Amino acid sequence: MSNKASISHALDVLECKDHHKLIDVFNMLCLLSSQLKRDWYLESLDGPCSMDKEHIFIIRTAKSSVCSLAKMVVEESEYMHRSTVTQCLNKLIDMDILRYNDMYMGWEIVSMEDAFESSVQYLGSSSGYMELRKLFFTRDFYEMSVTMKKIIYYCCILMSTKGFKSMQSFIINLKNENSKWISFLNTDNLYYIKSVIIKLIGENHILRKIEQKQYSHRKGLKPKNRFLFILKPLDALKSTLKDSIESFKSRFDRLTSKYAKLYDYICSVRESLIEPAKSRADKNIIYNLLDLLKHSSKSTVDAVIDGVFTKLHSGSIDHPAAYIRKILRSNVINLHLMK
Repeated sequence: MSNKASISHALDVLECKDHHKLIDVFNMLCLLSSQLKRDWYLESLDGPCSMDKEHIFIIRTAKSSVCSLAKMVVEESEYMHRSTVTQCLNKLIDMDILRYNDMYMGWEIVSMEDAFESSVQYLGSSSGYMELRKLFFTRDFYEMSVTMKKIIYYCCILMSTKGFKSMQSFIINLKNENSKWISFLNTDNLYYIKSVIIKLIGENHILRKIEQKQYSHRKGLKPKNRFLFILKPLDALKSTLKDSIESFKSRFDRLTSKYAKLYDYICSVRESLIEPAKSRADKNIIYNLLDLLKHSSKSTVDAVIDGVFTKLHSGSIDHPAAYIRKILRSNVINLHLMK
């Protein structure tokens, strides 16, 4: 799972006015995606391929349909609605942020790898990546008003820049007529934006106001209705996914509970093994099988389980996740060769 997202994509989603839940669905896709090393042999099967990028971000699904991906998002979130998610996925496809990649048998977040190759991240820059926050994956954030959600989201984008990391604060600048804040909130009513920001500071306890000023262009004139806030985020907004890493036991229990049918199937196959393979198929092996196969088709599940348990007859597997991904990649290549 990825705990970061491309700032370029995040800004595009922020600016989109077609669907108020687009931010939530995009965040979930980033969370579900896996950074894979490109398989040049696999890509060359379809002709010449560009080798300028080493990685790709893929969300593996059992089928290539949008419905299959929507089902996966809904299962992971537990509070999103299928129809809403489907609409947002179609919008992301139209925006060229999301597409199905036949070679890797999964949904690709297009050019997301560019964010991790950029070494420059300044305040206001569209390069680099933003850190996904725990706040993004809560029902409170999902049900938040779109205006409040966009303000918090843009604050999080700014917090992922080098400028913020050095200053630990940022400015909401409403005195500039070309302000990004005015653009993505789609209003020129500065008093409305000001009231929303004050509400965010006062009621949600997510931002702390350091300074608020009114500006005039010439000294002595009555201040114009241009407001500037210097804000410092509180811990509630600073916390990231990696700040609260689940223990292995809690992750294992959560997966076995959520995907009980697959877990029971893996355990039943394990019970049929003979020693020493049975002893080697420990909790770590089962956890990785469950985590990486939870959205795979039955044929893929059988192929991977067979490959892993066969390997355990001859020796231990030091890196189960890497070994399972290798089998998945081989399975994809075989399917392409059969076409």
